[in-house]
Amino acid sequence: MGGIETQVSGLVAYQKTQGEEVFVLTLTPGDDFGGVHRFVFKLPGNFLWHPRGKSLIRKALQELKPDVVHLHFGAVSPFAWDGMRAVRELNIPSVATVHSIWGTFARKMYALTAKNWHSKTVFSSVSRIARSIVQESLHREVSIAHNGVDIDFWKSAISSESEKIEIVSATRFASRKRIRAQILVIEQVVKNLAENSPHFTIAGTGPDFKYVELLIKKKNLQKYITLTGRLDRFQLRELYAKSDLFLQMSILEAFGIAACEARAAGLPVLTRQGSGVEEFVDSGNTGYLESSDAQIVLRIMQLVSDRNLMRMLKTRSKESPPIQNWDHAANQVVRLYQQAIS
Repeated sequence: MGGIETQVSGLVAYQKTQGEEVFVLTLTPGDDFGGVHRFVFKLPGNFLWHPRGKSLIRKALQELKPDVVHLHFGAVSPFAWDGMRAVRELNIPSVATVHSIWGTFARKMYALTAKNWHSKTVFSSVSRIARSIVQESLHREVSIAHNGVDIDFWKSAISSESEKIEIVSATRFASRKRIRAQILVIEQVVKNLAENSPHFTIAGTGPDFKYVELLIKKKNLQKYITLTGRLDRFQLRELYAKSDLFLQMSILEAFGIAACEARAAGLPVLTRQGSGVEEFVDSGNTGYLESSDAQIVLRIMQLVSDRNLMRMLKTRSKESPPIQNWDHAANQVVRLYQQAIS
């Protein structure tokens, strides 16, 4: 599952514990279970679209009679677009949450259609950086609705310190996550520190996994990098407990769920400036936000040479977990629902 599916799943599970009646309309294939209505239409490349999307959503909404509809948008979200058209025709209050950083094409596309969006729709995004782009594109007020993370689960990790600095990442192996840039950063660290270099573990999988394996071999970095493949949350928590620092190279992060989970587990986060990670990383206290890849290399070298600084960052990160737990996220969403209904 991607970030949007993960968040919808977690939000629905939490809302049900609060006694709310929740139904999910989705194109994502999978097993059926209570309250989930799947409209699967098979297309090449597993592209998620349905030629009758709007009519199917409209019919479902007429049967369900919801108080409010929550639409979840990425960059290109045909099914959410169909949902927006359906709620406008049926005049149902709705909340639209944007979960991605819109690129140039998405900004123009949404700007061109903004006048057709439902007047009763309340807009939100998952971070201040993403919100500024949505506001600029739609010329409408946009609120913040953070993603939710199970903070208590992640902070129960029991950390330990090893002789060698352990740096961990959890990411999708895809070009937009800048996985190649990460290998090049590690190469520079190794060149500068040689045998004193930290060890890097990268969890996850994706279309570029084989390419990364070959790149690591080509750069002769097998001794310094471990690829674990996909891990479940329990395995990730165990990995974080044995690590010292979380490294994220991607910039186009509307929020950064993996980085937030690592912060909750007590790890400081090292990443680039200008992403949603700035919502929960205080640079210099619970991690560092750097201006370039070269600065990330220098920061890693500093932390390797100054173990006391690394320990201080870990202590501060452990003592100041992120606020973005499910209580926080769901309360923000409820306020948006109330705003849309009123």
